[in-house]
Amino acid sequence: MESCRFIFPWGGQNRTAVWGCSTVAGALLAILTNSPGPAVAQASKPQATGSIGSRAALVDGPLRNLITDSPGASSWTATEEARTVGRLCEPGDDMRVALTVTKIDQQGKAVCKQAGRTVLFQKMIGSVVVVPVAQAGSAFNLTSGQLFRALTAQTGNGQTQRPAKWSDIDSTLSDSAIRILLPAVGSLEDRVLVATLQHGCVAVQGQSLPMDSAARAQACSALRTDAAVARAAQGRAASDWLKTAPPGAVAFVGYGQLMADGELIGVMSIDGKLATSASLVGSEYAAAMPIYAAATRPSGLSESRRQAAVALADALLSESAIGPYGNVARHGLAPLPAQERIAVRNAFGQFLTRTGVWE
Repeated sequence: MESCRFIFPWGGQNRTAVWGCSTVAGALLAILTNSPGPAVAQASKPQATGSIGSRAALVDGPLRNLITDSPGASSWTATEEARTVGRLCEPGDDMRVALTVTKIDQQGKAVCKQAGRTVLFQKMIGSVVVVPVAQAGSAFNLTSGQLFRALTAQTGNGQTQRPAKWSDIDSTLSDSAIRILLPAVGSLEDRVLVATLQHGCVAVQGQSLPMDSAARAQACSALRTDAAVARAAQGRAASDWLKTAPPGAVAFVGYGQLMADGELIGVMSIDGKLATSASLVGSEYAAAMPIYAAATRPSGLSESRRQAAVALADALLSESAIGPYGNVARHGLAPLPAQERIAVRNAFGQFLTRTGVWE
């Protein structure tokens, strides 16, 4: 066991939590590869119809970091994001599970049905978020459009212009120099920030954007590389960067960093919304990406065989996994609010006692 200290900037105080050091992915992997309990014994038989085989444990490639260093991590198959849901719905006799950013829609469920498979469940287990943080007393509301203007070079009258001060973007902002700390390249937080920039790009450029999707993505994500922008470095806290940065500096950090660093107190809003539980569940916070756990099984599988999913779902939905002190938060995912976690577990209990699928 280890003790970890967190900061809760939205009405909280420093608290200490003790948790088991296994991750959500570790719990999944233990179930998929090593579980000895009777509830999962049938799921561990590699040839049994309806079993959960290690080759049927799928994870979106960008999410692979969530299971890094977990026991049995090599047994998970990393897939292209667009293919994860497709793999869940391909014909086969096995039960399959996945961690994904894509939710199976009605069209996807129809594809599953045609392939002889049923979606057992798909539930949001948390969100990857990016939160802007300023120096104490310097927080301000930042729109996604302003962020796009601050981070990209604007072309006008044949010249490339890079705003030097926040007031160059919007006269209502301060005259402080633009200094921004971005997440590490290739991180999940970096991916979320790129999506936020694209939202701001559409707000700023609108109809002038190229029609071609590739050209549009390039136009919206070409970040400036001058001294105004820095990247997060391993081993250096964002609060340390803010201490040495000039007034008006903004660091974009993930949820895990925000919880672990008690000196990050100048939390800012994006498009008028803070990254609260309510805004995340309501999809109102721009810089967030929900993460789902999903499972499918052969449609002809006996209802009694749903027992194979019990330990899997229990490991995902227990408070030690998705609670504010749980493994999801440990890996930087913002947890669901308390009422949502309770509702999910109640729904799971009903799922175990009824036929059909868990919607």
